[in-house]
Amino acid sequence: MRTVITASIIAFMAAGCTSEQPPKAKAPAEKPSAQTASAATTAKTPKAEPAQAKTAPAPPTIPQSEYRFHERRLTHQTRLQKRGPSPQAGQADLKPDFGKVVEYTQGLKAWLVRPKGVSGDVPAVVFLHGGYAFGGGDFTDALPFRDAGFALMTPILRGENGQPGDFEMMYGELNDAVAAVDWLAQQPGINAKRIYVFGHSVGANMAGMMSLMPDAKVRMTGGAGGIYPQEVWMGWSTPFDPRDTLEGQLRLFTPHIDDLVHPHVAYVGADDGLASFAPAVRATAEALKKPVTVIKLAGDHFSSLRPAILDFIGRIKAN
Repeated sequence: MRTVITASIIAFMAAGCTSEQPPKAKAPAEKPSAQTASAATTAKTPKAEPAQAKTAPAPPTIPQSEYRFHERRLTHQTRLQKRGPSPQAGQADLKPDFGKVVEYTQGLKAWLVRPKGVSGDVPAVVFLHGGYAFGGGDFTDALPFRDAGFALMTPILRGENGQPGDFEMMYGELNDAVAAVDWLAQQPGINAKRIYVFGHSVGANMAGMMSLMPDAKVRMTGGAGGIYPQEVWMGWSTPFDPRDTLEGQLRLFTPHIDDLVHPHVAYVGADDGLASFAPAVRATAEALKKPVTVIKLAGDHFSSLRPAILDFIGRIKAN
């Protein structure tokens, strides 16, 4: 379900300082002789050198964690300060006008639809919605994937829309997303070697985290509006202590780019507040030689979603 999420973006500034010696006192100027004056008059003025273009400073890279993302998640038990359902209201027992509702793990449901008029095994996309509740509009947003020949699955996550489980804010929910992919890969009529994950907003951040997991049965991931810095938690209401660095890191893609194992495409709207963080994401991926493609599109956090989906479709059809 769409919801406006304001991210606190850190401004990276590099400041250099130099130590200067006090200027030396100048000797009193001497009156030039006639010969000196004559020479000065006849001497050619040297041509000015063309001004050198100033080189923009390279964007900073993002500090990476000191652990392996997937290994730390295996042993870490998140510390929730409050338990309960998602803070965002969502209608329970929603049903699509077409396609079907499936249960993919432990009472959690998803909407699933196949492309029209296509038989045999088809590639598939798992779409991770934005916000903390699922709505019919999320399904509609993702329908271009079905229209392009992909089976489309939109999982509803723990604690959302009356489903079981506590809201963990992108921690346990990542397990649900992985379970959705695992379930889909086992279904008849699905090409298990061509499953992709795409998300919007917080769903995009989770899609990025799936690219860090070696066992995730995904060929490529992508997302629009989901490149969050660590500082984002200080501006949000969280079920965990936002001052706990590890709890925050384990819910983000960007501090773990060095653990990436599946190609990821990160889209961001030029008018999205997250756009200022994009150069650092790109610089980090390039420095680490990791296959993260950062693409800035026209639009804001919401209007950039559709062009991002259309671009991603072109990439996965060729993949």
